[in-house]
Amino acid sequence: MHEPDFDDEAAVRRIEAVLWPDGPVCPHCGEERRLYRLEGVRDRKGAVRHGLRKCGACRRQFTVRIGTAIEGSHVPFAKWLQAIDLVESGPVNAHQLHRLLGVTYRTARMMARRLEDIADATGRGGSLERRFARRPYFVAGVGGAVFPWQWSAGTPGALGTWIA
Repeated sequence: MHEPDFDDEAAVRRIEAVLWPDGPVCPHCGEERRLYRLEGVRDRKGAVRHGLRKCGACRRQFTVRIGTAIEGSHVPFAKWLQAIDLVESGPVNAHQLHRLLGVTYRTARMMARRLEDIADATGRGGSLERRFARRPYFVAGVGGAVFPWQWSAGTPGALGTWIA
């Protein structure tokens, strides 16, 4: 199994630094100033929700996952970053992701499909992280984009275009 170089909290910080270089932005209303970090909040299974924030304007909670290809996925941030690193190092299929990441084959297949969809939509050139772009159609249960920014394959930063 591929050992992680960082935990979920470090992975969230890495993703946030790339996607929000000027600070966080509420994906629901676009607020940039009145945003609060919620520490120690746990989900129903008792796992800590890393990177959880609340908007003071619309009063909705959000994380850096909203509006990205990893939205709606229960796979931890660190596993996604590991998958990106593995795919960047060379061609990797779902079975290899399954074995290397220690996830089920079904989960690995879903991850591989999303990463492949992003690579196809943004072109095969450049780093995998650079191509990870904001994808409105990954927003669960919503017909269109629910965030104020446009999808762009040219988001600066290596990780930004993959996680965004």
